[in-house]
Amino acid sequence: MIEQTVLIGLSAWRLAHFFIFEDGPFALAERIRQFVGVKPGPVEGFLPTIFSCMACMTVWMVVFSYLLWQIEPLGVIMISAMAIALIADRFGNG
Repeated sequence: MIEQTVLIGLSAWRLAHFFIFEDGPFALAERIRQFVGVKPGPVEGFLPTIFSCMACMTVWMVVFSYLLWQIEPLGVIMISAMAIALIADRFGNG
């Protein structure tokens, strides 16, 4: 149970970080943020708020990761591995 919780948490963090802070391959995350209305300056609206707030996005990504775990645990494990690699890179490069 604790392993599942850690993996779902890592998966949620990785996905939230991707959607909020990264452009992504082919500018995918950037395009999604633009589509939902994220713009510089004050944030207004439900979706722009979620896509601008790590704490807000993480809630939804935990739900998504939990549901993915129920369907295909390997998907969550792979996303969690990506999170660990990203964290290791950040610590390794100071």
